[in-house]
Amino acid sequence: MKVKCKVEEKSSFKRSLKRLNQKTKKRVKEAIEILKEKPFSGKTLKGKYKRLWKYRIGRYRIIYLPKSCYIQLILISLRDSVY
Repeated sequence: MKVKCKVEEKSSFKRSLKRLNQKTKKRVKEAIEILKEKPFSGKTLKGKYKRLWKYRIGRYRIIYLPKSCYIQLILISLRDSVY
């Protein structure tokens, strides 16, 4: 049995999630389930955001902070505007 990490959704993540259409929300929820099992499956950001990670969902990116068995979801937005 795989251990699932605890997930905290910041208010900025919740706000941005509300703006998405149903199809994209479903894809985001599926991605969160993947991140719960493998929190380091995304890629690291660079520069002043080097502690944060990104996970790609088509044109969207989830920005998050992974720890050993804890994930803090910070933001989801289009690739063009997230950085």
